[in-house]
Amino acid sequence: MRTLSRTLALLLVLEAILVTVPFTILQSVFEFPDILRQPADYALRLFVQHESVIVPTYYVFLLSGLFAIPLTLVLVRFFASNEAASKGNSALLALGTATAVFQALGFSRWIFTVPMLAKAYFAPNATEASKQSIALMYDTLNRYLGMTVGEHLGFIAMGVWTLVLAWQVGVAGIASRRFSSALAWIGYTTGALVIVSAGEHFGGSTAGVFAVLNIIANTVWTMWIVALAVVIVRIPAHSTSAATRFAVPTM
Repeated sequence: MRTLSRTLALLLVLEAILVTVPFTILQSVFEFPDILRQPADYALRLFVQHESVIVPTYYVFLLSGLFAIPLTLVLVRFFASNEAASKGNSALLALGTATAVFQALGFSRWIFTVPMLAKAYFAPNATEASKQSIALMYDTLNRYLGMTVGEHLGFIAMGVWTLVLAWQVGVAGIASRRFSSALAWIGYTTGALVIVSAGEHFGGSTAGVFAVLNIIANTVWTMWIVALAVVIVRIPAHSTSAATRFAVPTM
């Protein structure tokens, strides 16, 4: 059995699910991602109304970030048998780890810190002064852990990771030469879009454009890794033809 290729394909699809499902849920109950730019009073009020759904959903989001590490480890093993593609393994591993850490830190605030802030904000004895202090803490937390670490650094790391993976796909030739090249170029474009979309965090009049670009980039990214999974799982166990010269180790 082609255990390695099937495992990798499964992990790629699972990553797509771990990203898509929580995004869809938060869209419906928490006005995500627009809620991230709303004032503290509005965001915390909506958070309290749906906390029982929002917290576990963000935990799944956290897992999707951390999932980049085992996924990258399997990708490194997958490309290890190809001399050209394996040259990118060190960069892929470093970027995958960075992506996981940045995104997990960003998502974790909704699980462990925001519930505490919301409870204090709506406490019966909360004064207007204390509410203003909590709102400032909420905004600071969003700016630092959310926007700076989780989104800006996370998207940059994820985008460069995608560029490296796209290069490996191209040089390894995991399908026909034409299809591998097309898959690689789609990956290059997607990775570049993810990186460029991080420009939203600088604010200004174009922030809305970058925000829309980010949604498009992440949607295409999810579709790309699913397409990659389909191609990988269809690789013959012992292929020696020029068209499919990438030999996947069997276990």
